[in-house]
Amino acid sequence: MTKVLNLATGKHITYSLPPEQAVVAAYEQSLGNFNTWQYKAFADHPKARRGQYSVSCGDFAALII
Repeated sequence: MTKVLNLATGKHITYSLPPEQAVVAAYEQSLGNFNTWQYKAFADHPKARRGQYSVSCGDFAALII
């Protein structure tokens, strides 16, 4: 389970995905894209970023534990 934080609103969303996939899913769903089989991989997504302890995609971030 991954808790994803929307940095724009401060709200949390919980996904049963690894952090990399969860932030991409949250970002794509915020744009209205619910076709989960069409999401780009984290490494290929232009908005995805990895830090030492976190991952982000657009306004969405999650901790890597």
